[in-house]
Formats: sequence, structure tokens, C-alpha cells
Amino acid sequence: MLIAHPRRLIYLLGGFTHYLGQTLAASAAWEAILAAYREGTVVAGSSAGAMVLCEHYYDPGGARVVAGLGLLSRACVLPHHNTFGKNWAPRLAGLLPDHLLLGIGESTGIPDDGPAQLWTVHGQGTVTVYRGSQRAVIRSGESFPLEETPR
Repeated sequence: MLIAHPRRLIYLLGGFTHYLGQTLAASAAWEAILAAYREGTVVAGSSAGAMVLCEHYYDPGGARVVAGLGLLSRACVLPHHNTFGKNWAPRLAGLLPDHLLLGIGESTGIPDDGPAQLWTVHGQGTVTVYRGSQRAVIRSGESFPLEETPR
């Protein structure tokens, strides 16, 4: 009999980006999430949930960049990139020139594979990776490292 080690998951849903970010920042809930993450729990998010996990996020309600929760350093997620999220990229590239901007299409995800430090695109859409003036579109099944400049 084979018994697999159970994998735990904490998933942050979308909604009001700034409200979520400010509610979690320096809270007991965030400290518990970080402790679980350090013990191997997968932490994931969609839309606003993915945005606040980064070092910085764009607050569409206030049209400003805000310090995020910092789980993903030097990165900023642009969700719904195939619809309205792509419109944020030019402005954010200027405001966060040393950050990796990750434009993630709807029905698309990019899990981190762990030890190889690669992110693989899964789903129906694409991920557009912006670093400075460079841009790369990554399709489903393709992988990319966060640290490397896009091709």
C-alpha cells in the first residue's frame, strides 16, 4: 500500500485588490499563511488573490502601485491580461522598471515547479512576461524562469 504525503493548499480568491492586500498585511492570518508556506503548503491566488502575493500590486480602484505581501519578490501580476489587464502594462512598466510583470490571461495559471524554479503555463490562454522594454508571450505547456530576461 502506498500512502502519499498530503499536500496542503491555501487559495486566495479575487475581488477587491486593495481591500484584500490591506486586510492580510501584518495580520495573524498572513503570519499563519507564511508559516504554512514555509512548511510546504502551496499558496496560490486568482485575480486579486494572485496580485497581492507579489512584492507590489496595482490597485485599480486607486490607480496606484501598492506594496504587496512580498511572497513573490520583484514581480507584479496583471490578471485578466487578455481583456482589461493588458491596459495596465505600459504604465506599470514605467512605475516598476526593475520588476517582472506577469500578464496572465483568463482561464490560465502558472504554477511554480519548485526546485527547478521554472513556471509552466497551463490553461486556455497565455502569459505575457514583461521585463523592462522586453516582452515574451508564453503559451500553454511552455515554461519560463522568473529571474531571466524574456527572449
